[in-house]
Amino acid sequence: MSRSGTTHAMFALLLICAPASQAAESAISEAEQKVFLDDHLRSVSAPGVVRYQFKKTGTLEKNFDDAVTLTIKPNGRAARTVEVSYLTGEHKVLLPVVEGAKANPVILYFLEQDVREMHSRLGGSENYFRRRIRLALAETAQVRPLSVVVNGKEVAASEVVIRPYVDDPMTARLGPFVNKSYAFTLSDQVPGGVVQLRSRVGNDAATEGAAAAKEGTLLLEEMLSFEKTAQ
Repeated sequence: MSRSGTTHAMFALLLICAPASQAAESAISEAEQKVFLDDHLRSVSAPGVVRYQFKKTGTLEKNFDDAVTLTIKPNGRAARTVEVSYLTGEHKVLLPVVEGAKANPVILYFLEQDVREMHSRLGGSENYFRRRIRLALAETAQVRPLSVVVNGKEVAASEVVIRPYVDDPMTARLGPFVNKSYAFTLSDQVPGGVVQLRSRVGNDAATEGAAAAKEGTLLLEEMLSFEKTAQ
């Protein structure tokens, strides 16, 4: 399977399509498979609802808490229509309804929100930030198994961690965002497959994954966490 096929189609569907890269014809990486292609929604019946909590903290910008809702509906063709209500008010992200979804669209919403915010803070092309995230998942992501506690129950999970800008040629322009990290904590034992999505910016180098020590000053952290399912 080539990266220029399925992955590109999913990015295009939700308006976060990255430009083609030199690696475009290589095999899908383990990180890309887990983040974009796995059937995260197989454990959620249609109709069904998955709720998430969103939290923004840090000294760089105004903090806030909000909510994200994933609504899965049958579409009459043994497939699923997925609608996402992503944040509210001035923070709300609007993207198309997803037909026949397998991977959880909240991941793409989380990344699209991040790309738009990076563009607003630093300027430049939104596609530049999309491409850096895509290349990091394809080429430099760290993937490891771990156990996490979800609603009081320990479950097996995988964590995918990327730092898209650490070797970026635009380092001087990025300032503290050069060490920005993204962690995707995923589990097929959690409805919707997503345990937590997190981006973090600190004025230290230790900005890895969920188990990393949080040293130094936290400048910015955005975190989406599984809350519960509903009907």
